[in-house]
Amino acid sequence: MDSDAHEDFDRLAEGGKVIDPLKIQFWGTLFGVLEDKFGVLWQVTTEAQIN
Repeated sequence: MDSDAHEDFDRLAEGGKVIDPLKIQFWGTLFGVLEDKFGVLWQVTTEAQIN
């Protein structure tokens, strides 16, 4: 799942600008912010993994 999030984030960022890279946050999920090539701001996050 994490690799999918990274792939999607990277695709959205192509031709745009990464504001906050996708990384694990203190609350336990991946989170990042980017602006795509059309000027749309995206906040990408994953679901928390409960074991």
